[in-house]
Amino acid sequence: MKFLIVSYFSPPFNGIASVRVGKTAKYLNRHGHKVKILTAQNQLGLRDDLPIEIPKENIHATRWLNLLGKLPDVSLRWRKFSILIRKLMDRLIYPDIYIGWVPFSIVKGVQICNSWKPDVLLVSFGPVSSLLTGAIIHFVTGIPYVVEFRDLWVGNHYRKDDPIRKIINVILERVLLSRSIGLASVSQALVSELSSRYPKKQVECIYNGFDPEDVQRVDGGITRERLGYNAEKLHIVYTGALYGRKRDPSILLNVVKRLGLEDKVRLHFYIPHAEDSLALRRLIEQESASSWVEDHGRVSHEEAIAAQRNADILLMLLTNDQYSSEQMRGVLTGKFFEYIGAERPILTIGPHGTEIEEIMLKYSLGIYISTLGEGLTKIPKMVENLDSMSKSARHGIEFFTREHQTRRLEDFVSRLLEETASNV
Repeated sequence: MKFLIVSYFSPPFNGIASVRVGKTAKYLNRHGHKVKILTAQNQLGLRDDLPIEIPKENIHATRWLNLLGKLPDVSLRWRKFSILIRKLMDRLIYPDIYIGWVPFSIVKGVQICNSWKPDVLLVSFGPVSSLLTGAIIHFVTGIPYVVEFRDLWVGNHYRKDDPIRKIINVILERVLLSRSIGLASVSQALVSELSSRYPKKQVECIYNGFDPEDVQRVDGGITRERLGYNAEKLHIVYTGALYGRKRDPSILLNVVKRLGLEDKVRLHFYIPHAEDSLALRRLIEQESASSWVEDHGRVSHEEAIAAQRNADILLMLLTNDQYSSEQMRGVLTGKFFEYIGAERPILTIGPHGTEIEEIMLKYSLGIYISTLGEGLTKIPKMVENLDSMSKSARHGIEFFTREHQTRRLEDFVSRLLEETASNV
């Protein structure tokens, strides 16, 4: 098959959305399919250090109009101002701040479709601008399109839209998905929600995953010594966003302090966003934890994988008190699967009843806590049994490799195209 992947986010720009797009393209290409990616140049706020794992000439990156303009540098002096401006513009620009990419991507996408004639458009959501681009390219060219939702648009618990905007979102989503031949998402709960909204659509769960080749690449190259992980301490690692402390590590900090483990533990955060670093530093000051909690800031994907691989414990944060377990049930981030691939015990803090908790129990990946009391009871036992937990975290995880999940995506798309052809 010939796939044209439509996504604002893509390698070499380093973000978790780009990782999924890049890995999907890598394994589609390896499995004998022809793949091109339609994406954007100079992606906003992202480093360009993510490996490109398909031929570079198959990535078609267009220019785009940055409606935010050039914001002040994210030094401590300007950081709060930059964050405030970014949030304000995000509210004012509809459907999102990437809309300046849409006209350029549509023109390029139509050109690719007319000359290369892909069998299918694989539209990776979000941002909304990617979906808007894919739907319009389909409308112009007639190429069938499948939409994969890394996160939901309508019903996304992290977004706080006003009532009018919510109504517009519902209408626009229905319009943009109306002619798609199928939908996919990254968890069973999100699949169920999409199926309930679009009962006539086929919806498939294609998990995020981990790539064993990433782990092999860092093994032996970036050591504990190079990372500064000395043998005397217990090193707990968190990689990824905190969303302004919506993912809140306070329970772990309080457990460490209550148990008097400050001299024995080192907690490492690798955080890509300035807003999150600012929130974390305030928490560190508030908890007087600067001697054992460290913010390493933004690092490359390779360095993040190395930090995960060399950790004693990997920290997964799902939520704070404002979100219910029902809202959090379908949150299955790419980071969680990278943690699985690192083969280190995982400590997850979040509401009970989530899919992450179910997967952790099924595959014996670590411990799951929701309250300070649970942490005070379970974390000391986890520390005592780290060796056995590390061994148990390696069994049965092949299902969650990027390659296996890409195979499942291929089968789904192939089935959709066959059914579409038979109905013509």
